[in-house]
Amino acid sequence: MTAGPGPLLAVHAHPDDETLATGALLATWAAAGAPVTVVTCTRGERGEVIPPALAHLEGDGSALAAHRERELAAALAALGVADHAFLDALPGRDGAAPARYEDSGMVWLAPGRAGPAPDAGPGAFAAVPVDEAAARLATLLRARRPAVVVTDEPGGGYGHPDHVQGHRVAARALALAADPEAGLAGAPYRVPVVLWSAVDADQAAAAERALPAA
Repeated sequence: MTAGPGPLLAVHAHPDDETLATGALLATWAAAGAPVTVVTCTRGERGEVIPPALAHLEGDGSALAAHRERELAAALAALGVADHAFLDALPGRDGAAPARYEDSGMVWLAPGRAGPAPDAGPGAFAAVPVDEAAARLATLLRARRPAVVVTDEPGGGYGHPDHVQGHRVAARALALAADPEAGLAGAPYRVPVVLWSAVDADQAAAAERALPAA
């Protein structure tokens, strides 16, 4: 009998990133019968609204967040993922109360390249102290003990501040989970394999050249 691939845990910034960045990986893992956990860092309150039928959600953070939560639940069901958590709902260090990590927003600096929004609010995920958010994730890592963790690469794919912050938080959480002196609940655990979601450099450059014309 062949052993399964072991549990997988994915960390993503917004609802829909789990599908756009790692959907095939998550579905393949789940189809193999292995446990899959998805952690979403924000509810996407400031995401761009593209379909005309959803234009009424533009600028209405709470309504957009509720809609994206429903989309996320449907997407996870389609992918076969039953274990999901929002990062801010996980217990913090020393029983810290749940926070509310909000979409930080972004601005387009160039075709295919984003940067921080000048009007990010006080609850913006990109402004949350990394150790605070990482302690929440590290406690979950100790509980789930995944064989593989996947998250964004350091540049966040296209520079969105929440994607960049998600990478920082995941990297710090991996270190805290393995540290017996971290002061966190659960036995220390070192994740054997860490994957970064990335796009081939040549393909990304070609896409950025094509975007202005489109």
